[in-house]
Amino acid sequence: MIDILALGTRPVKFDRYKDSSMGFPVIGYVVFVYHTDIGSHHPQFSSIDEAEEFANDLRAVSNNLTVSEPIAVTATESYKPKCLQD
Repeated sequence: MIDILALGTRPVKFDRYKDSSMGFPVIGYVVFVYHTDIGSHHPQFSSIDEAEEFANDLRAVSNNLTVSEPIAVTATESYKPKCLQD
């Protein structure tokens, strides 16, 4: 395991994962919103632009909310173990 402090300020490049066979398609974006009295919500958006605009607007109008950066939602294959199949 590499100590995160040992990495210093070198830029991290993720280009090698761009054409990976493990890359699943992005089907949307989610923004997590949390308020201590109300709880959490997680609206979903079809584009990164909509999700970023929503997150930035919430941050601008409220100091009481914790708002995440948009997170990609990816389509994956579902897997059911043979012992649970009918």
